[in-house]
Amino acid sequence: MLLFEKTETTGAPPLLRLRERLLDLLFPPRCPVCDRVVAAGEVFCAPCLRELIRTRTSRAFRGERFAFSDSVSVADYDRRTQSAILRMKRVPDSHEAAVFGRALSRLVREAYPDTAFSAVVPVPMAEEKRQKRGFNQAETLAAVVAG
Repeated sequence: MLLFEKTETTGAPPLLRLRERLLDLLFPPRCPVCDRVVAAGEVFCAPCLRELIRTRTSRAFRGERFAFSDSVSVADYDRRTQSAILRMKRVPDSHEAAVFGRALSRLVREAYPDTAFSAVVPVPMAEEKRQKRGFNQAETLAAVVAG
C-alpha cells in the first residue's frame, strides 16, 4: 500500500530529495506486474520488462480497420499484466496508473521522436460505469502521459 504520494525531485531542494530517498527506503518502488522491488527510476523489474511486448496497430488489432493508422501500448493484456491493469481500473490515482502512464509516455516518445503532440485524449467511458467506478482510468492514465 502506498501511504505517501511521491513527487518528482529533479532540481528539487536537498531536503525534498532526502525525503524521497527515505520514502524509497521505507516503501521501495515495485513492479506493477509481479510486485518485485525495482531499481530507482525503473518502471518494471528486468524479468517482466523482457516479457512485456510493445505492440503496434498491425499486431494489437489483428488487421481490423480503425479511424487511426497506428498505436503504441505498453504491453499486451495477458496473464502477466492482467492483475496490474485491473488494479489500475479499480483504484483511483493508483500506483499502476502512474507506472503505466510513465512507461507509455516513454514509449510514445521513442516511437515518434520527431512528432510534437498538442493533446492527449482519453477514451470516453459510459456514464453508468463512471458513476459506479467513480473515475475514468483512461483520464487518469492520459493525465500522467500528458505530464
